[in-house]
Amino acid sequence: MDRERDPSNERDDQRQDVRGYFREINDFDPGFAVLTSAAEHGCGEFFKPRKVQHVSAAVEHETKASIGDFVFKPGNLVAVSYDSNNNVISQDALLTTGEAKSIKLNLYAHPGTGLIADGADMVMAEVEVQDANGITCPLANDLITFDIQGPVEFIGGLAKGKDNYVRSKTIPVECGINRVLLRSTRQPGKIKLIAKSGSLKPDTIEFESSAFDAVDGLSKIIRGNELYCRLSRGATPSNPSYKVSRIPVSAIESKAGANQETAMNVIDDNEMTEWRNSGTRSTGWLDFTLSRPANLSEICLKLTGWRNRSYKLRVLSDNGTLLWEGETARSLGYITLPMSQVVSTRNVRIELSGAGSQKEGFSRKRQSGLHQSTCLFE
Repeated sequence: MDRERDPSNERDDQRQDVRGYFREINDFDPGFAVLTSAAEHGCGEFFKPRKVQHVSAAVEHETKASIGDFVFKPGNLVAVSYDSNNNVISQDALLTTGEAKSIKLNLYAHPGTGLIADGADMVMAEVEVQDANGITCPLANDLITFDIQGPVEFIGGLAKGKDNYVRSKTIPVECGINRVLLRSTRQPGKIKLIAKSGSLKPDTIEFESSAFDAVDGLSKIIRGNELYCRLSRGATPSNPSYKVSRIPVSAIESKAGANQETAMNVIDDNEMTEWRNSGTRSTGWLDFTLSRPANLSEICLKLTGWRNRSYKLRVLSDNGTLLWEGETARSLGYITLPMSQVVSTRNVRIELSGAGSQKEGFSRKRQSGLHQSTCLFE
């Protein structure tokens, strides 16, 4: 809002829906990050920053992904972290996968007793779609058909689709993997589980369920006694294993330039509610009262049309100090506004400062004029 003139007669059709939280600064140190490549066709270090290198993935409208200006090549991607003295702290590597070639089954049962034929015990079977090197294919969504032989009940798993594939013996993998449950019957015996899908090489696992040993209806087995207890890491450290660096600050009251009856929707922690102003820039503001005075380092919020639209906003403290001003980024949900300076405040105002912009998805940009509505819900 322009403080030098009366905007009451100006209609900018700027509407604002905001929700989120406030965060207080507490000596946050993000550390160091380096990304290197050891790909098969060329080896080179991508980033070697003195402090922090932020690497972001930009998703284009055609759903192609890129990191910086680097072109994807199959091979081995290595991530290395350094300390301030350039010493290697840790590293990890990911090998890109080839085409899906086979199915791999893994069985997870009680480590001590296995599957007990008591009509209630269960095991979990994990199914993976792998390439020729035995690496799980993260983009695979093949339909897997299970065949069961022996005294066991197929409970199944879950996947996105009709009826969530509940109890179905044909179920897709998601990101190359899925899991199903098998429940024992009261009859012990040999069990065979077969998984197959089209031209993929099938896999089979065989196991047995053992008799349920009971006396007068009471089990002679205490299942917890057979579970492995890991003590190799030693006693619980006496000192905290982490340092709290981000402290959330709650808002206890919200006042708005319009539609005050829904202003509390902004801080009610309910994704299904919202607040909107009346459509003019003069009503595009919200005043928050925090639960206590705080030195804010950032504000996290969600705005209407977060994927297609950006807003010109400013954030002010209770004494009018400018904490943030600019055009918000498009996102897939919440955005974070880092405060330009840290001051102690009990009240925070978020207000529209001008006409924002809108574009389709993450592609071509279109500037919204003063008399053009940018409310996607009209």
